[in-house]
Amino acid sequence: MEESYYAGGLRALIKQIEDRLDTTALTVTGKSLGENLERAEVYNDDVIRPLSNPIYHEGPALVFDSYAEMKTAVDDESLDITSDHVMMLRNAGPQGGTGMREWGMLPTDSANQRFGPKEARRCV
Repeated sequence: MEESYYAGGLRALIKQIEDRLDTTALTVTGKSLGENLERAEVYNDDVIRPLSNPIYHEGPALVFDSYAEMKTAVDDESLDITSDHVMMLRNAGPQGGTGMREWGMLPTDSANQRFGPKEARRCV
């Protein structure tokens, strides 16, 4: 987290995907997302990498709005998922997850059984 902060933080990360977002959307600051990102800057692109230079993994995303929703999906054997999928859990950061819950304990048991632990780590 400290490296991310010094590399530019969340605003810099969002700046990297700005062209994929609706930058006219208003935020809680009363300004548009685009206005909030105007001065965002990446100071270390080894930490906050551009989309053109990912670390190693890209694939279709499955996005969940709650831990319960994610757990239900992961436990559903009919879920159409492969080890190429990237699973994301919204509202799990220091502001979204009250008290910064331990989100490192994501539900991967079913994924482990399907793909094995190494592939499931890539998946979830």
